[in-house]
Amino acid sequence: SSVTVALALAAVPGLALETHVPCASLPFGQPGTAYACLRRLEGVPVGTIPCTLKFVVKDVDPATGPTDDEPGYEDEYQLEELEVCAADFMKRVAVLDFRAAWESVGNGCEVVETFSLSYNSIRQAMEAVIDFLGMSPCENSAAAPDDVTKLTVLLSGVFLGGMQVFAIVNLRADSNRAVGMRLTVRSSDMTVSQFVASSVA
Repeated sequence: SSVTVALALAAVPGLALETHVPCASLPFGQPGTAYACLRRLEGVPVGTIPCTLKFVVKDVDPATGPTDDEPGYEDEYQLEELEVCAADFMKRVAVLDFRAAWESVGNGCEVVETFSLSYNSIRQAMEAVIDFLGMSPCENSAAAPDDVTKLTVLLSGVFLGGMQVFAIVNLRADSNRAVGMRLTVRSSDMTVSQFVASSVA
């Protein structure tokens, strides 16, 4: 009973526990749900948060069921870490005319990065990069055959605070297990462009 998830928020500064909803009872072998609501205090907090399941163990007689007389004892179980990443602060919003939107924002806050990614195919690398960035493919640019060796993907999204962000992802197959990538990011704020570009690393 009294099942809660404790989050070690000191690992990721900028977050605070707003509230939590415990699971009142969790009988053995049955699923249950407990909620924790986090509030962003400042900045763009990213990182991994250690999580611990805390609960009160009570012995129950199957014949009579649970009783209020059993106080139980406190116990806990280590859960997988919760990862807060850049994509959590990006909303997938596509634009109808990517090129026009790309040119309209200009290159004043443009960031270009190159990466070598360990994936077996262009498609695997593309899907991973889209997940890392949390952005939406535009103009059907993510539709490509499995055996493609070069691909350009156009991405769009709205970052925390309502800022439009655009990215052009150029992928090429360097070998059977490596994909080269050139990532170009544009927005109206250099800090945002740098943050989004670095989220793939």
